[in-house]
Amino acid sequence: MRPLLLQMQAFGPYAGTEKIDFTQLGNRNMFVISGKTGAGKTTIFDGISFAIFGKASGDDRTGTDLRSHFASPDLLTEVSLTFQLQDKTYYIWRSPMQEKLKKSGDGVTVINAKAEFYELTSEGKQLLASNVRDVDEKIKQIIGLDANQFKQILMIPQGEFKKLLVSDSKEKEVILQKLFHTQLYKKMEEKLKEKSTIIKKQEE
Repeated sequence: MRPLLLQMQAFGPYAGTEKIDFTQLGNRNMFVISGKTGAGKTTIFDGISFAIFGKASGDDRTGTDLRSHFASPDLLTEVSLTFQLQDKTYYIWRSPMQEKLKKSGDGVTVINAKAEFYELTSEGKQLLASNVRDVDEKIKQIIGLDANQFKQILMIPQGEFKKLLVSDSKEKEVILQKLFHTQLYKKMEEKLKEKSTIIKKQEE
């Protein structure tokens, strides 16, 4: 999975709209996001993770917590990500549940979480899903990883790599199977074991 363009609006410390063009990295398969404390490194991870899974990169931050305290009340919090997976290009957009000032009178209006997911082709945008539940399901089908596995494999915030190293063998096995698509070999192994058991019983 290769990120191409991340756009964040009223998100985290960003009061306005910020764009990160990952295509400037060329064909690099690995890169480091570095900077001083408070520079916004974690927000980039949060933006990518939220766009894809509707969750921040850390367990202590939820969608509603990600709205910028500096943003104008009438500016909605939203994140979009264009990314490439194998030979296809996708665009995903999400907006968390948030409060917005009423246009008339006092008080606020609660806006529910929203999501849209598209495949980008030479013919334009092809809508794949248009609500949070359907987008979550489609992402699961296409990427084949949940949010925690994605963080451990493709996007490693500070300290998260250690969690993979110290995780139990069963969890590592599931992650590595999905990463290297070894499910087929696992099934072959199970079939061979079954045949071996049958042959041994026949020889007894």
